[in-house]
Amino acid sequence: MSSREKAVNGQAFITGFNRHKLETFYYVFGPDYYIKERVVTLILNRAIKKEERDFDLTTFYGDDVDAITLLDSFLAHPFVAERKVIVVRKFDGMKADEQQRIIDAADENRNSNVLILMADTLDNRKKSAKQINQSAYVIQCRSPYKGEDMLPWLNAEVAATGKSIDRQAALLFVQNTELDYQTAANELEKLLLYSDDMSRITTKEVQASIRSSKSSSVFDLVDSVGNRDLKKSLTIAEKLIDSKEAAIMTITMLLRLFVQLWWINTLKREGVSTSEIMSKHMSDVFYSVRSDYLRYANNYPMRRLVPAFSILLEADADFKSINLDDKLLIERMIFRIIKVR
Repeated sequence: MSSREKAVNGQAFITGFNRHKLETFYYVFGPDYYIKERVVTLILNRAIKKEERDFDLTTFYGDDVDAITLLDSFLAHPFVAERKVIVVRKFDGMKADEQQRIIDAADENRNSNVLILMADTLDNRKKSAKQINQSAYVIQCRSPYKGEDMLPWLNAEVAATGKSIDRQAALLFVQNTELDYQTAANELEKLLLYSDDMSRITTKEVQASIRSSKSSSVFDLVDSVGNRDLKKSLTIAEKLIDSKEAAIMTITMLLRLFVQLWWINTLKREGVSTSEIMSKHMSDVFYSVRSDYLRYANNYPMRRLVPAFSILLEADADFKSINLDDKLLIERMIFRIIKVR
C-alpha cells in the first residue's frame, strides 16, 4: 500500500504513468469524468490483459451492490490472470458502513488483487478519508483552472496522433475551449479531423475549427440525430455546414455513431446486460455519455441501422461525384436517416 500526504493530480498521473509502479488499492475521485476514465484505463492496461478481462475483471456500481458481494469478488483467487481487478464506480453511492467494510478489507489485503474505487468526492473530515489517504493511492481528477493548464495534455494528445501543434495554435485552442477536459477532447477530435492530412497544426486550422464550434457543434448534431430529432438536427446542420471539410467531418462522426450503435445492438441481441455493455464494451465512448448511446441504440434497432449505413455511404459517394451544395447533401442525408422506419 502507498501512503502520501496529499492526492496525486490526475493529469500529472497520466503524464508520468510510465514511471508508476502498480498498486493494489486506488481511490480515484473528482469532478472531471474524462481524466478519471483516462486514469482508470491506464491502470487497467497495466494490471490485466484484455484477453483475461472476461474472467478476472469485474465492475460494480456503488449504488447497486452490497459489501458482501463486492468483497466475495475482491478476495477471490484469479481464474486465469495474475490478479483479479475490481472497479467500483459511484463508490460514494454506497452506505457509509458498507464503504468502511470495503476500505478495511482493502487496507488489510495481502494478495495481489487490485481494487479501484471511483467517486466524485473525498471528504477529509471523515475517518474513512484518513484511512484512504494512508492506505490507497489517491488520485484527484480536477478540471483545469485556466486554459494554459491544458497545454501539457493537448501537446501529448496531438503527439500521440503523430502530429505536432504550433505553440500559438495550442494557446489559441485552449483559450477558446471550455475549461473541461472532456469538452476539450471533443473539440480536439474535431480539430484533428480538420487537419487530417497535415503533420503540423497551425493557427489556421484552429481558427477554422473554432468558427465551427461557436455556431453549433458536430457533437450536438450527433446527439440530435441519435435522438431522432429531425427539426433540431436540420437546424444544427444549417449552422454547422459551412465548407466541404465540415460536411465530410459530419459524415465521419455520424458513421462512428452508427458503428457504435450497431455494436451495442449486437451485444443486446446476444443477451449481454446493459451494465456490462457500459462497463466493458464502450471504451471508445466517454463514460458520462454512455447512457445516451444506449438510448440512441434503442432509437436505431438493426432494421434502421442497415439503411442508415447505406445512406451514409451514398452521401460520401455523392460528395465525390455530384456537384451539389454541401449543406443540401448533408440535410438530405440527415432527413433520410431519421425518417427510416
